[in-house]
Amino acid sequence: MALVGRADELPAIDRAIIDACVALLGEVGRARLTREQIALRAGVSLPAVNRRFASAGRRGRSSGCRSAAELVAAATGDPGIDAAFSRSLASVRAGTPRLVERARERGEVRPDCDGELLLDLLDGALYYRLLWRNRELTEAEVEPLVDTVLAGFR
Repeated sequence: MALVGRADELPAIDRAIIDACVALLGEVGRARLTREQIALRAGVSLPAVNRRFASAGRRGRSSGCRSAAELVAAATGDPGIDAAFSRSLASVRAGTPRLVERARERGEVRPDCDGELLLDLLDGALYYRLLWRNRELTEAEVEPLVDTVLAGFR
């Protein structure tokens, strides 16, 4: 069952789960966030998290990503969630501008390549596939996607 309503109107257990998610996003980032960590930090059982966020079932690591997406949707408008995601994204992307610059130097992308746009397109395409397929992507799935996006910058 997905949560509905404003974050400040949530029952205490739901608020604890969301607060745990916010804290963990800032500490471990979205890619390493698991529903088990959320339950432990919130002081609730894993089934309690699963009951509230149905797609957080027992489908392996990718379910942690789906759980995070549902938690964020449930807490729309929560400044803590927004801040945690911003910190997590900044941390993940911190080294990537240098990678784009090296690609420019090697002639793999045009000299006028907008590195932020390139990264936004890659991130968007990868996260879209990850969330909608609700499983980890294989290298065989990621490689053609990256090649297609990079083709537009060559």
